[in-house]
Amino acid sequence: QKRKSGEPYIIHPIAVTAILADMQMDRDTLIAGLLHDTVEDTDMTLDQLESLFGRDVRRIVEGETKLGKLASNVHQVSDRQTANKTEEDFDKQAEYLRNMFLAMTEDVRVIIVKLADRLHNMRTLEYMSEAKQKKISKETLDIFAPMAHRLGMARIKNELEDLSFNYLYPDEARQLKAEADAFKQRLNIDMLMEDSCHMLSEHLHDDIVLRPLVKNFRIQ
Repeated sequence: QKRKSGEPYIIHPIAVTAILADMQMDRDTLIAGLLHDTVEDTDMTLDQLESLFGRDVRRIVEGETKLGKLASNVHQVSDRQTANKTEEDFDKQAEYLRNMFLAMTEDVRVIIVKLADRLHNMRTLEYMSEAKQKKISKETLDIFAPMAHRLGMARIKNELEDLSFNYLYPDEARQLKAEADAFKQRLNIDMLMEDSCHMLSEHLHDDIVLRPLVKNFRIQ
């Protein structure tokens, strides 16, 4: 199978698993990330998946598949019911959906795998049609980015929001980038950040209390 980018499809599950590994998720979550599309896209059944990799992997893969379909279907229905709705109505509906997804998920790892899957899809969204880009970005901004925020996953939430904003508001995104680049150039902020990171690393390394706690942290 090939993705829209022309890359082999295996690139996607590997990338999803790499995101989960970077979050230091457990073994079953990594296996589920690698296999999250197998039941939907191949002849493998959930029973076969469970017999090979265990009940937890089956539950995560099954939940992730259902969550993705439900989010997409509900968002499509919402788009068809836009008439006479205020922005407050949309916010309330999105909040209801997020609460419903969180409540119906027995294992939070289901949502974490789904967020990793959505993040890699957003990173490669440039290969989709403009209509698809806007649809997926709106769904991401309404449902998945706030879900990441609710789970305390700030880095994932910020990247999902930034990527969605680029596709939904391209002119504004370009203007903001130009202004940010000009600001950084005026302040030579890259050099300041590099010096700050170096200084912080030295202080942490010299602190006998904090050193063992942050040895696996990257300062960048």
